[in-house]
Amino acid sequence: MTGKHLDSGLAVIPPMEEQASFWNDWNLRFRKLSQSMDAYQNRQLETAKRWLSGGGEPRVLEIGCGTGWLTAGLATFGTLVGIDLSNDAIEEARRRGSSASFLAGDIVKMDFPGRFDMVITVDTMAHVSDHAAFIGKVSSVLEPGGIFLLMTQNSFVWNRSSQLMPLAKGQVRKWPQLAELGELLTRDFQIEQVSSIVPAGDRGILRLMNSRYCAGVLRKLLGAERQQALYEWLLIGKELVIVARRKG
Repeated sequence: MTGKHLDSGLAVIPPMEEQASFWNDWNLRFRKLSQSMDAYQNRQLETAKRWLSGGGEPRVLEIGCGTGWLTAGLATFGTLVGIDLSNDAIEEARRRGSSASFLAGDIVKMDFPGRFDMVITVDTMAHVSDHAAFIGKVSSVLEPGGIFLLMTQNSFVWNRSSQLMPLAKGQVRKWPQLAELGELLTRDFQIEQVSSIVPAGDRGILRLMNSRYCAGVLRKLLGAERQQALYEWLLIGKELVIVARRKG
């Protein structure tokens, strides 16, 4: 993998050892030292719960689980397995005592006993160099009719946000475009829903749309909840949410 350029042209793909080191450090700074969840994480958890509220005891795999905050929040809905490249994050997830099982490793190379009824991934695909291999792996571990809940950074919004941090050593940042995701998913999946959550952005057109004038006027006309729902429907939330069902 080393030496292959990203679509963004920002850097060569770092070896897996460097990627794991980056995520060990990231999880230490942003997840391990603080076990509280912010509003963004709460929306992600709420979104996942909606798709697991049908009852039964589904087998669920979370790819890129980090310290296990989402997996733990879903543990009462079925049998949960979390996997992450960061071995330090996985150790922390296990230490927190969730009933879920946690594995450290590269999802593309990992073998699992049996298949899952649902696969969830949150803010992970943008940090994977080979999107086709990633989607192929998800397909291979899902039961026919199983649900793939893909939550990933919305490049349209993040590229228009002053919150975007510079690329760090060992970090892959390869934004999955919506059209690309559609092409990759179509072979093995039926896309059931495309939406977004958490409107954001303060540059370009999003500076206007999220300004006090534009957003404020809409809030007065529609109410805060409807204004937010409108922006999320327009796909200007900073997180894309795609729900796809594995074809039989």
